[in-house]
Amino acid sequence: QAGYCQGTICVDRIQNFECPKQCPTDGTCALKVPC
Repeated sequence: QAGYCQGTICVDRIQNFECPKQCPTDGTCALKVPC
């Protein structure tokens, strides 16, 4: 399940985590999926 990004912070239903770089332009992100 994808989360959403706040800058380089990815927020999903379980936890917040830092992305190594900006996330995709659609604003989604997920654990174990590179931004």
